[in-house]
Amino acid sequence: MHEAIFALPFLVALGLITSGCDGFVAYQVDNETDRELETWILYADCEEIIGKRGEYQYARQLPPHSTVRVSEVTGSLPNTPWCLQVVDSDRQLVLAVPYTDTSGVSVAVREPVVPGPVIPLEEDLPGRSLGERFSEQPGGILFVLLSIVLGLGLLAAVAYAVFVIIRRARAGANPRHSS
Repeated sequence: MHEAIFALPFLVALGLITSGCDGFVAYQVDNETDRELETWILYADCEEIIGKRGEYQYARQLPPHSTVRVSEVTGSLPNTPWCLQVVDSDRQLVLAVPYTDTSGVSVAVREPVVPGPVIPLEEDLPGRSLGERFSEQPGGILFVLLSIVLGLGLLAAVAYAVFVIIRRARAGANPRHSS
């Protein structure tokens, strides 16, 4: 009976870790221009234009007159809305399309290209605060707190199991005889 109690925290923690952790990103960009382009998903609304470090994912180079298709199963992802962005070789924004449907998005970049604002290199951008990172994750701070509590519960269950095993081993080594 006592042994079954040890499995409960482990199973609950395993369930939390594996449930809802995977996401899916799918997009296609057709470069119908004579320019080198680059594309990525920005984990922010398209109105923001310039995101923060860590918000740009799945970047791909687009040679002239080529197509890139991205379709990947991912780890946990920030909440939508997202933005599919395309920039030219000077990192000037040429296209920004909302990405709200997890089934993907498909766009084409055609002449005439009208360059917009410059998107800085990701390493030149400020990072997200700890609060922003938690609030963007599914379940946010509640998930983190539950993970900590369940982790501590799992640790306590393991410590208790070790205690019971040692106690039984000592009791077996020193049997009490009553005459």
